[in-house]
Amino acid sequence: MREMRSAHSELVNFMLSEIKRRKDELRTDAAGGRRGDVFTLLIEANENQETKLKLADHEVVHDSFLESFLMFAAQHVIFR
Repeated sequence: MREMRSAHSELVNFMLSEIKRRKDELRTDAAGGRRGDVFTLLIEANENQETKLKLADHEVVHDSFLESFLMFAAQHVIFR
């Protein structure tokens, strides 16, 4: 159980650092050349929201896990 908590904490910390890095990329690369992956698009869309609608970074991490789980579950059901 301790290893699972440690792995979860390490993964969340990694995701938070990725969010920070990608936010920095979005700020410095306004001309284009951005990544086109879903994670970056989610962060960019969140950054463009008004303050009251904006997700906190930990909420973005949570939503990313949820989306990954739902895609995995849908794939499992469809290709079963």
